[in-house]
Amino acid sequence: MKPDTNTMSTDHNSDVLKIFGIDSNIIEHYDIFHRKDGVHIILKLINREQRCPVCQTRTTKVVNYIDKKIKHSVVSTSSCFIDYHARRYRCPACNKTFYESNPFTFGTERISSATVYSVLQDLKKPFETFKSVGERYHISTNTVINIFDRYISTPRLPMPSVLSIDEVYVPTDDRNKYLCILFDFETKMIIDVLPSRHKNVLSAYFHSVPLDERKNVEYMSSDMWVSYHDISKIFLPDTIRTIDRFHLLMEFSKKFNSIRCETMKKYALTKNAYQKEKTKRKLKSDEEAIYREACINYYAFKKFSWLFYKTDSDILNPNNDKKFNRVFNRYMNFYDIHEHICSCDNGFEEICNLKYDLDMFFKNSTVETAKENLENLIKDFKENDRDEMKNFAGTLSRWKNEIIYSFTIIGESTINNGRIENINRTIKTIKRNANGYKNFERLRRRIMWCVNKQGNIILSQRKKMNHEKIYSDCSEDYQAFNENCNITLDEIDLKIQALNKELEDIKNIALKNYDILDKLFELRHVDF
Repeated sequence: MKPDTNTMSTDHNSDVLKIFGIDSNIIEHYDIFHRKDGVHIILKLINREQRCPVCQTRTTKVVNYIDKKIKHSVVSTSSCFIDYHARRYRCPACNKTFYESNPFTFGTERISSATVYSVLQDLKKPFETFKSVGERYHISTNTVINIFDRYISTPRLPMPSVLSIDEVYVPTDDRNKYLCILFDFETKMIIDVLPSRHKNVLSAYFHSVPLDERKNVEYMSSDMWVSYHDISKIFLPDTIRTIDRFHLLMEFSKKFNSIRCETMKKYALTKNAYQKEKTKRKLKSDEEAIYREACINYYAFKKFSWLFYKTDSDILNPNNDKKFNRVFNRYMNFYDIHEHICSCDNGFEEICNLKYDLDMFFKNSTVETAKENLENLIKDFKENDRDEMKNFAGTLSRWKNEIIYSFTIIGESTINNGRIENINRTIKTIKRNANGYKNFERLRRRIMWCVNKQGNIILSQRKKMNHEKIYSDCSEDYQAFNENCNITLDEIDLKIQALNKELEDIKNIALKNYDILDKLFELRHVDF
């Protein structure tokens, strides 16, 4: 074939081959050309002694040659191909023909092993998609998917001593909206990914895990999803269950924010009422003061709600510099604004004090002191007049033991789901960039491939049926069968014919009996 452009290199310039990841020591001859579809490396391997795949006999007898075009996308700027002039050998012992082995591909693949490796490494990045990787290496999206499905294996990891369970919102179908993530708290590795957090799915999964392996789980950390704890009582009865404090704080924040919005709306109604009156008449001095106070309080509750979550931050230092605030009409810092909000309403000030007590409980408690501190905290919440706080007291009482054991220190930190929450962000990135996954198993393997430091890459020759080898094995088995048995294949054929005749007689008898035939047709169990 005549090249479209001039040669880029000579036969002796081995440094060029290094750019393409090709060992020059095994190359007899090569040329590199630019063509319309990309860069072509035309080469022929050094003639070496080959082993017959059928009988393992060595030979150097070449029958003919065949040109093979291999996708070799090591250069992302343009398409790259290896035009491989492959030798075909004939075995002198069994007379079978076969191609020489090459270092570029696995078996008869049309994509080089270097391309496969590059594709798999890029897919470890959560923001990459099958489409983006395919465009980078000039291959189709389906080819990238096939490479990933063929070479990536992510089996379930053994159950750890500290098991974290959490869910992430990734809809896979109409019924399953959440993926369930099993995570090793100590090694930061994903144990497995389940398609749902429903009890039946969890039950079937843990039932499949060997009992000896389940006994290794000493602690289990999760949120307050009841199914997790119900399943752990059945399949992990000796495991100490803990509640992640983040989810408890989230539960409190929902109730706290509900009260904040309710208080803010109260000031909004007062402000709007006096504002309407202000358009009709001039407000009295006491009315103007009430209107002014309602405006300031509404502004503070709406604009500075984030301050309620900064109790331990330096931003609430009372010694910070003060700046002039036009709404308050005075110099203030964030500490002053926070104090003003807390003092607006006596009921809301009590709620703020409870929030501070909750923060101090998680900050200062240990496994030894948590029980007593929790009892006092529950008592304070129960004594509050707001139903939201009483309900939260019930939540603390219901999960009392799990909260106490959450202060257990493993390594350098207490048991929590903070590490798995970081994993959830990675999972959401994978799902968002790909616009979702229809195949759950592929999504599962992609998640574990991206998150876990090590994954199982099956970079081996694709297994295909070797008909010659099968025929050879069958021939040997046939000979052994004849030597060890007193019956021949001809005798077996005669017996099969006799059995077929008996079946035919039975069929004819059944056809003569119309009642039986009608029943058979009704039941549709037998088809004549």
